[in-house]
Amino acid sequence: MKKNNQGNILGKTMYVIILLLLLAIVFGGVFYINSNKSSETFEVEVYHEIVSDYSDQLIFDNSEPIYFKVNGSDNFKVRIVPNVAKENDFTFKINGSDVQFSYISDELTSCFNVLIQEDGFVIDFRDNSLVNILEQYYPYYKISDIPSPKKDVSYFDLIIVNEDTKDSITIALNSLMSVRVQDIILSDEVINL
Repeated sequence: MKKNNQGNILGKTMYVIILLLLLAIVFGGVFYINSNKSSETFEVEVYHEIVSDYSDQLIFDNSEPIYFKVNGSDNFKVRIVPNVAKENDFTFKINGSDVQFSYISDELTSCFNVLIQEDGFVIDFRDNSLVNILEQYYPYYKISDIPSPKKDVSYFDLIIVNEDTKDSITIALNSLMSVRVQDIILSDEVINL
């Protein structure tokens, strides 16, 4: 009887040890997979430059679409917002009333041509003048008196948010604004030189 009892105890002990080993393997595997995902740095690559926090040093060319490769997240969101720093602010008219650019507090992403892809996104800035963007933002109003864009000024910030960790990267969109002629006024006056 004693021998059979020892066999049962040994069998139960082996069963508990095997069960604990299996649990350790499962939890260890889950921890390993999650730690590897979170250890990859959230960053954006554009023009062979890596941005992981903030950049206002990139000068963009609006003659062709620009590809932004996102590393470290498959779950990201792209937002474009006004950069309302004092040096970027200007006054324009909506239906004849003065409005400050800094008054716009919403995101303007829908006013840009943004195409989300599997590992990044493309923005086509070719048709983006300040006039076009403001006309898209205020579609039912007459927009006028928008000044010509200043050279090397960022009127907009691109924000890429890692939806899993809520980390974000901000890139100032420099040199993107093309100029669109708003009004041509013809005069009967003759100018003598």
